[in-house]
Amino acid sequence: MDGDRKLLEYADIVLRARDVSTLARTQWLNDQIMSFYFEYLKAKADDLRIELIQAATVQLVLWTEGEGEDDELGPFLDPLDLGSKELVLLPVNNSDSPMTPESGSHW
Repeated sequence: MDGDRKLLEYADIVLRARDVSTLARTQWLNDQIMSFYFEYLKAKADDLRIELIQAATVQLVLWTEGEGEDDELGPFLDPLDLGSKELVLLPVNNSDSPMTPESGSHW
């Protein structure tokens, strides 16, 4: 499929033709476009007290239990050292289902 054609690799983000097509005027941005932009901004930021969290990580936090001894989020969030940051930016989605990829209609 042409939509699966890889157009760009940046940091750990891969943009495919279907992702870039969401930049058309009548389309919604998808997670990959947002994650790419956050990675780009993070690479350009000189201030290490700013954290930009990717959309996929936000969804993981939203739908994962993270309290008590069985804290599943520690391996994902601890390396970010969020307590030392002055500013943390993250996209928020109105998704109501953890089982439906790319669910929700707004960021």
